[in-house]
Amino acid sequence: MSYKSLANTSGDLGNGNASNIGSIEQTYEELMQGSVPCPTCRGTGRIPSEQENELVALIPVRDQRLKPSRTKLWIALTVAIVLVIAGLFLFFFIPRNVQLSSTLPTIVPDHSSVNVADHTVFLQIQVQYNLTNANFFSVEVNNFKVSAYFNMKVIQEVTNASVVLVPLRSADQLTVFMNLTFNNEEGYIAEYCQWRKFWQPYIYVRFVAYATFTLLGQSEQSVLETFQHVVCLGPPPTTPPPTTTPTTTPTTTTLPPSSTAIKSSATNLSINSQV
Repeated sequence: MSYKSLANTSGDLGNGNASNIGSIEQTYEELMQGSVPCPTCRGTGRIPSEQENELVALIPVRDQRLKPSRTKLWIALTVAIVLVIAGLFLFFFIPRNVQLSSTLPTIVPDHSSVNVADHTVFLQIQVQYNLTNANFFSVEVNNFKVSAYFNMKVIQEVTNASVVLVPLRSADQLTVFMNLTFNNEEGYIAEYCQWRKFWQPYIYVRFVAYATFTLLGQSEQSVLETFQHVVCLGPPPTTPPPTTTPTTTPTTTTLPPSSTAIKSSATNLSINSQV
């Protein structure tokens, strides 16, 4: 049914030609086949006056203009970017281990004193540890404590409360000075430490180190337990020095004549000349 035929039909209605009413109804039904009434005007062809400014255009749902271009591409790209950012964030900011280690060297004291009579051994030593930071941010060590044990007994406990900043992906060395005194029940090692004629005497000391550090605003602690050799050097055995008799060589010294002797010899000469 063309637009021209519909116009002619409406013209016939305007002229009062009622014989064409049946054909108009049939034509309208043919026109509405396979379609639904407009949801706004409900098939009347009219809309309320208050909706005149609200309705701009009627676009079919399947119109290509309503479909955004490359939707799947933009969604996939957005998801990929979010995953990459999340992966980088986890890689750089996920906490890693802060490891406390020791090379377990033989500790040679800076100063040692062995008193066999009092059964006392005093050792002044340095204990060194390595603190490795595997994170991509710095770690602040605010407390470092080392305890020395001998025969399950605490010999000394030293705490260093100075703040040490360990940079990212690096290691720092922590040194503790300790004074170990062995007496009373442990005084028996004085005789052992005294005998260093044939070997270098050393004792086993158990060290437990506690490093307290701040990691991303949270306080963490790393503990290390080691058994290390500590050399106990007593004074060398004293032997009396060899006795030597000093030898003296007699010397003869010729003194010049004194003035009194010269005067007496001159007087004798004058007396002899008078006689």
